[in-house]
Amino acid sequence: MKNFQYIVDTNYSPYANAIRKVASIPTYSLIRQPKNIAFHNLCLNSTKLPPLKQLLGLGLNYCPAPTTGTTFSQTGIDKFVRDYRTKIFFADLPDIDRNGDEKLLYLPSTDWTPPKPINPELVSRENGFISSIENLFSPASKSKAQPTTLLPNQTFALQWLQSNEEIVVFSSDKNLGPCVIERDRYVEFAYKFHLSDTNTYQRLTLADTRLLRSELIRKIESFTSIFARSLSKMDILFLTRSLNTVTGTGLSYLYQLAKIHKQPIKTRAIISYSGSYPEGIARWLDKELKKITKHMKYIAKSSRQVAQELTSRTWPPDIKLFTLDAVSMYTNIHLGHALPVILNFLQNTEYGKQVHLNSTVQLAPLEYALELVMSYNLFAFGDTFWRQTSGTAMGGPPAPEYATLYFAIRELEIIPLFPEILYYTRYIDDGLSIWQDSQDSQESSPSERLLQFKNCMNTFGSDHSFFTENPEHKPLQWTFEDPSTEAVFLDLRVTTQEGNIKTQLYEKELNLYLYIPATSCHPPSILKSIIFGAVHRAKVLNSSAENIMPCIVKTFQRLLARGYSSDTLKPLFQEATNKILRANSIDDTQTEDTQTENATADITAINDLLYFQLKFNPLDPQRNSLHHAFNETIVSPPRKRHLSQETNAPFKRLQICYKKQQSLGNILSPRKGRFTNYSVASELEKLSKNSDFGE
Repeated sequence: MKNFQYIVDTNYSPYANAIRKVASIPTYSLIRQPKNIAFHNLCLNSTKLPPLKQLLGLGLNYCPAPTTGTTFSQTGIDKFVRDYRTKIFFADLPDIDRNGDEKLLYLPSTDWTPPKPINPELVSRENGFISSIENLFSPASKSKAQPTTLLPNQTFALQWLQSNEEIVVFSSDKNLGPCVIERDRYVEFAYKFHLSDTNTYQRLTLADTRLLRSELIRKIESFTSIFARSLSKMDILFLTRSLNTVTGTGLSYLYQLAKIHKQPIKTRAIISYSGSYPEGIARWLDKELKKITKHMKYIAKSSRQVAQELTSRTWPPDIKLFTLDAVSMYTNIHLGHALPVILNFLQNTEYGKQVHLNSTVQLAPLEYALELVMSYNLFAFGDTFWRQTSGTAMGGPPAPEYATLYFAIRELEIIPLFPEILYYTRYIDDGLSIWQDSQDSQESSPSERLLQFKNCMNTFGSDHSFFTENPEHKPLQWTFEDPSTEAVFLDLRVTTQEGNIKTQLYEKELNLYLYIPATSCHPPSILKSIIFGAVHRAKVLNSSAENIMPCIVKTFQRLLARGYSSDTLKPLFQEATNKILRANSIDDTQTEDTQTENATADITAINDLLYFQLKFNPLDPQRNSLHHAFNETIVSPPRKRHLSQETNAPFKRLQICYKKQQSLGNILSPRKGRFTNYSVASELEKLSKNSDFGE
């Protein structure tokens, strides 16, 4: 009974004990257990662990199913009532500006409660729906409590990890599976690879942290007052609410991802802004930067776009491919250089002025927000407090767009200087180029020309006053692969032969493919999304038809290995292949009018809906029962007029918004860390005295 740990009853034989235990486990949990299970054990050989594979092999997105159904008080009925009353209250008011960009920023009001409808019939319908939901979720209507979907050994492993905080569970970079490591070594990695870099991170006292946090709050409040005439009402409302809804310390938190694809293993530092004071203005800044970067050249939006661009034209027969990768891009983009470069580009260059005009971004608030967000990057790690003094934080909302825009300005300068570059694109810190040696250059050989290009990439701003006055900081550096007939970029393997470029879906060797298992408490629609997404990727990323079906078959086999039955998978794969593989190709390019029409249609569809939020639970009433209750009590009750005759409110349908239950990642790997009765400060003090971490 290796896989089913339990306490035996000595009144029964071993065989009888086994039968009794297995009989208590749901059949579904037994037959749907994943066969493909794995995790990365980064602990030292001297660290003894109990069997964890059966649990962590489920993946950190796995959600154990509740053993009882949802109660009425646990449903989203309060939010539904608020949504219902709000839509009715505003039904007769002028339309609010529903610009697509503004919809990116929204927080519900916490200091305003919509009143009951004036029309008593609408109140009656609201009460009728509440009563129906209460009946559906009342204890008397619930089925018997069900056993957990976790096997006994999985439950034991979960309980052991919960009670042993000296073992840290965390994710790997590039989604390569869960990892475990000793807590001391987790803190050591944070110090060794990140926090010991005094050019990037500054340790703060509690008093300094409180002072800087107060300054940050004042500056955010000043932002909304200084630029009150420049910002939209939606922006001001969002920024105000984002400050008012902060709870706790209001700081960001540092956590790590394991770079298991690197040898020796390193970590990537992520700073989570969620729930922090600067989150609102950081999200606003991200929105504004997106308006700019969408007009810039050489930026890859997706693997699909790159594949289409590479395979849609004929290339010379002697081309070579090479990729480039930025070295610690986010921490090596210094505000002292980046801010003047961005502003000068948008204000003083012909191309930049056109981008500025097209983006409609106002530079004064953009400059203020950039300086504010990049200068006040405060975060906690355990019981220690820090400030990132250089670059931007990975995990911060504006970081990708900020990094993309910064170096795109350099690329606009140097790419035209090298006619050998027939194609160039970059996705944040990864680039791809197609190079053809020139025979016309009389002064430099092909190898010298490539070296000149590399030098131009690695000397961006080297003569700028920021770098000359701060020699401890260096311009952003890039590493280059040698030109070849094959290259890997994003999730594409690109090959060229006699000018014929082909693309193929690239799969990382270390990827464990830990799809959400069949026993996880997720809505059935998740499986459909996985399958349709996999079929779509196989079609658009493989330029050769013979490579498409093998990718789809691999996904089918991997899902089988995660506990799904063939009978469940076959109809979904058949539906996906019929709709995607046999459909005509759709051109991604759309006119501005078409995009506007689609956005308007999306907004109209959203306004047609009322939302009912609910954590998914297989023991709860089915979705169609909730829709029936909505239609029978609100839309068209028996012997009453249709809802449209009672109010101008646009909603007609109920949208069930299922949220996930608590996952293994939520339980075992919270972003704040599990440092109860553990002092990170004391451990860092020991590490700082260790000569191995000296300069």
